[in-house]
Amino acid sequence: MCAQTTRLSDRQLKAVKPKDKDYVLTDGDGLQLRVRVNRSMQWNFNYRHPVTKNRINMALGSYPEVSLAQARKKTVESRELLAQGIDPKAQRNELQEAKRAETEHTFENVATAWFELKKDSVTPAYAEDIWRSLTLHVFPSMKSTPLSEVNAPMVIKLLRPIEAKGSLETVKRVSQRLNEIMTYGVNSGMIFANPLTGIRAVFKKPKKENMAALPPDELPELMMEIANASIKRTTRCLIEWQLHTMTRPSEAATTRWADIDLDKRIWTIPAERMKKRRPHIIPLTEHALSLLDTLKPHSGHREYVFPSDRNPRTHANSQTANMALKRMGFQDRLVSHGMRSMASTILNEHGRLSSDEFELVRTHPLEGEKILQATSQLCDMVVDVCLHHHERVDGSGYPHQLVGDQISLFARMAAVCDVYDAITSDRSYNRGWDPAVAIQQMSTWDGHFDDEVFRAFLKSVGIYPVGSIVQLKSGSIGVVIEQHPDSLLTPKIKLFFLPVLNIYITPRIVDLSDPEQTDRIIARVPAQRYGFRNTECLWLDDEASEQN
Repeated sequence: MCAQTTRLSDRQLKAVKPKDKDYVLTDGDGLQLRVRVNRSMQWNFNYRHPVTKNRINMALGSYPEVSLAQARKKTVESRELLAQGIDPKAQRNELQEAKRAETEHTFENVATAWFELKKDSVTPAYAEDIWRSLTLHVFPSMKSTPLSEVNAPMVIKLLRPIEAKGSLETVKRVSQRLNEIMTYGVNSGMIFANPLTGIRAVFKKPKKENMAALPPDELPELMMEIANASIKRTTRCLIEWQLHTMTRPSEAATTRWADIDLDKRIWTIPAERMKKRRPHIIPLTEHALSLLDTLKPHSGHREYVFPSDRNPRTHANSQTANMALKRMGFQDRLVSHGMRSMASTILNEHGRLSSDEFELVRTHPLEGEKILQATSQLCDMVVDVCLHHHERVDGSGYPHQLVGDQISLFARMAAVCDVYDAITSDRSYNRGWDPAVAIQQMSTWDGHFDDEVFRAFLKSVGIYPVGSIVQLKSGSIGVVIEQHPDSLLTPKIKLFFLPVLNIYITPRIVDLSDPEQTDRIIARVPAQRYGFRNTECLWLDDEASEQN
């Protein structure tokens, strides 16, 4: 029979004296008072973790600031949580973090942090416009709102008066910026989902006024007019240059000789001159190169390819092409910016690739091989993988229809990885498959992959590939972040959601391969069931979380 613990009393506590080393007084039910040499006394609740069964001390406060009665009350509350399988220390930490976030992660503070990053990727004028819109329309009512409390109804109520005024473009821009701020909060670990996703759908859409552009079948008329028009050679070349490079009027007018590499036949527009602040590389056609040959005697010794007539040291006006098109009789039919729309129409009008276009696409391994062969210090294996990663073991691949072992081992390995990457990645025209679904589908494609290589690939990515959302026996939901090399069923999971309470929890890592770990995966969970978004920010995060 276990010895019954003698309960502490207030009189006993008042008489406690320090000794030459720390010692512990017990009150029962896990409540302890640690008496330190320096005369301080600390209440602790000692318990076993509900899952790992490891011993844990949870500080309850100092005596006499926390009385004996208060310490016993906290102990009872903690034991009630343990009875439900909840770690009281972990829950307390989560609640403290939530309270801290309410004061630190206000909307204005998070918006300021987001803006510090955003302003470096846009022009100064656009950055000023962003901050002005937030100051004018958002901060007056949401300045001190905790980020975790921002929700769709709140923002809809905020933007309705702006919509009522007819400022639909403002509504569109502000809602877009609010979404970016909330996504920044998700990616920074401040919140677990963006509640404003899709919010623009509840507002009227601004009417888009397309730039005047010619239909593709009228392009020959335009080219004939350009050739015969009474315009300066520089202006004629500028219009044709814009047509061939599909650039904006300002980008074409400010073309610099220093940005053109005639040997590589490319034009690189620097990031600071691009709308999205990213360098833009444009391959040059034969006709584009001939335009440069025509202009070189005229402007090759200057900075700009298309110099201004009034001041040759600067570039032509971005409206030069527009004025010329008006004089040529295309007013209300075509503006210089509309020439990009013409290019887009021609490139997109066919939808799916024709058989001839598809055959052209299938030549890319051959073109890649040529490029790599011209590059020094590359081993033969790299060139071989580039050339044969689209081959299939049944001979139905391309470009050489190789069969089985005719395909090198490295090319067979690359074939599996290439397909897996292609079908799990989000594209502009299609969302990627769930990793586990992709594995399941690939396993049904007979003759596509080498069986032995595919089994090795399956072992490396696991039955639950990285990125899969799963539910554990304990009830928590998490995302797979790492595979265990010796077991496909025991990956590392980052838990982030508790469905029984329908709440997000502070992410924590559970290693199912730990011998002391009793939890296990019981099911895969479709992300759409709970509306999870941006879960990739969890499994792509390399920072270590508290591990159980």
